[in-house]
Amino acid sequence: MNQLSISGDPGHHNLFEETKIHHAENVNPNLKTLIQYINPPTISPRPMILTKIINKLADCDEEKEAVTEFDTALFYIPSKIRLNDLKRWEEEIKCYTPYSADLQRIYDEFDKQGKNKRVRVMRFLHSEYRRLADSFHGDELFDHLKDLMVGKVSQDHTLNEDMEQEVLEDNVKIVLVDAFINCEIFEKPKEEPC
Repeated sequence: MNQLSISGDPGHHNLFEETKIHHAENVNPNLKTLIQYINPPTISPRPMILTKIINKLADCDEEKEAVTEFDTALFYIPSKIRLNDLKRWEEEIKCYTPYSADLQRIYDEFDKQGKNKRVRVMRFLHSEYRRLADSFHGDELFDHLKDLMVGKVSQDHTLNEDMEQEVLEDNVKIVLVDAFINCEIFEKPKEEPC
């Protein structure tokens, strides 16, 4: 018999589950950080700037096109990828880097309205990156940052409700790769300025 059928109290089951999670956190301290990011708090009543950016990227989805000749050496991307041990994310970074031009147009549009959205989004991403960097590194850190941003944006009530999960994740990657190439997240090579 399980705990739920013995007591008949659904709250007792939740306490049992919380005890299991608490025990697991004591066994692996990194698990507490992971649980905190996988199970974020309830929907925030305040809209996120990041969600507005993601919605705008989705709105111009048909218009989005990668710049065919994009000089990644200009941003010292290969040495930054090596420095941060990003083996799996290397192809993603190369794939999404050209879309930074589309994202910049969206940031410029907000700036014309007198809103400094880009700076605030970059500060937010940098802050979340620093918190995660205490527990993770390399590809795992990039994975957790992407998952965290997808989770936060998914919970925002201003997210376009018709947006498919794949589009959401695609657009989050565009924002994260832009932050990466502009040295807002991950360590930058000391010998080459960003």
